Amino acid sequence: MELTDTLGALPVAPRVVAAGVFDGVHLGHRALIKTALSLAASMGARCTVLTFQRHPLCCLAPDKAPPYLMTTRQRADAIAACGPDELVMLPFDQTLARESAAHFLARLRARGLAGMAMGESFTFGAEAEGSHAWLVRNAPDLPVTVLPKVCVRGLMVSSTAVRTAVMAGDLPLARLLLGGEVPALTGAVARGAQLGRRIGLPTLNLPVDPRRALPPRGVYDAFVEAKGRRVPGIAYLGVKPTVGGETLVLEAHAFADPQAVYGDEIAVTLRHFLRPEARFASLEAMRAQIGRDMDEARRLQATP
Repeated sequence: MELTDTLGALPVAPRVVAAGVFDGVHLGHRALIKTALSLAASMGARCTVLTFQRHPLCCLAPDKAPPYLMTTRQRADAIAACGPDELVMLPFDQTLARESAAHFLARLRARGLAGMAMGESFTFGAEAEGSHAWLVRNAPDLPVTVLPKVCVRGLMVSSTAVRTAVMAGDLPLARLLLGGEVPALTGAVARGAQLGRRIGLPTLNLPVDPRRALPPRGVYDAFVEAKGRRVPGIAYLGVKPTVGGETLVLEAHAFADPQAVYGDEIAVTLRHFLRPEARFASLEAMRAQIGRDMDEARRLQATP
């Protein structure tokens, strides 16, 4: 898959564009890309996914921007796994926000636009002018497929629904809507206070971006991936009240050595919420509870 951040970098060729924000790359997004792939194949065209480097609200109304489910890199990788020929991730800035729907459509046509696939609520152009109805009026020759909302087990799939499930700690529901794992929390291993080593449970510490959609503070069964190796473990998201902490951190303890050291990039995938954050009377009491958490995590990880 070819990746670019500008329409001008695309070769002029017939292409079907699947457009959207694609945060989470959930079942609805995958269905949209699949629809675009099918339409492109029927037309002998390329399939191009068009999205933005950040949610448009980050530019238009930062105080209303939703917490993100995926980093830009994670979104690109998840979209690539769906099989399109090209991915365009436009930087959403004030210039793009002011561009008219007609001008934006003209830029797409200049690159060979032959068809579009879009969700019911997707719009483009200044003041959200470019809708499906607008395309019917202003580009009647352009084949446009509007994909209705996807439902799974009677639940409507959307990025908002996934965020709600994640932030409520209902990670199994989030996985159902996503059709796969909840996006991992990623980053470089940071040096902590070494408390885990002192109680015989060394941890890998990651900084946490508060702009991300995060589950509640507490303990989770998890998988830790480093250097291409994925091992089971547990993870704690919180401020460490037992030792007077104030900064939100993610600490992961792997059941097998993931061979990660300070500065290495790792990914921690949270699976199930085990218990909420707690303040313990002593480090020994905390160590005993963590032992029980590990037993429960192993039980869950052994369950198909």
